[in-house]
Amino acid sequence: MAPLVSKYFDKREKYLDVDIGVFDYALRCIEGPYIGKVFNVNTSPNGEIIGGASGYDQNRNVERLTLFIENCELQAKHAQITLNHYCQYFVKDLSIHETSNGGIWFKVPTHGTGLDLYANHNYQRRYQIGKQHLLEFVETEEFLDEVAIYLTQHNATFAIFPMQQENIHTLIQMIAKLPSFLQKVKYSYPNHDYSSTK
Repeated sequence: MAPLVSKYFDKREKYLDVDIGVFDYALRCIEGPYIGKVFNVNTSPNGEIIGGASGYDQNRNVERLTLFIENCELQAKHAQITLNHYCQYFVKDLSIHETSNGGIWFKVPTHGTGLDLYANHNYQRRYQIGKQHLLEFVETEEFLDEVAIYLTQHNATFAIFPMQQENIHTLIQMIAKLPSFLQKVKYSYPNHDYSSTK
């Protein structure tokens, strides 16, 4: 008979506090001709390599596919899913984008915190809104003026120009210089009603 788990854990520990290791995730098809089908993700160093070009010789398997999906208009080598040493799953697009069946698309979750557009500095991601509007998240030479955004959101646009003159662009800079800056703003804009500013 197996020993009681209480011999191995502190009484204050809860079941959910116990590290049970890495989950083996699976992909389930929720739309299309293979709806309902499930396959486990290959966790070998090369991961899961997915393809499905018509006429592909599965016996020779020159692309070293681990998952071949028939009749889905995929390219010979379309995508790769790998598990890294930090127990994170990554998907990589291996398709050729010049063709009509290239690319991988993600549906943005409608709950939680949303999708990080700048994760891992992968800023050249493309996003489709609706069926027609394709957007690309790109890096520009311009910097983000946190202070201007904050003041605009709080109906205090009158203070943006003085802040920029003082070279204050981040919220940390603004908080550090706030006492001396407020005196300057009140002097520059004596007729403004400061009681309405939150």
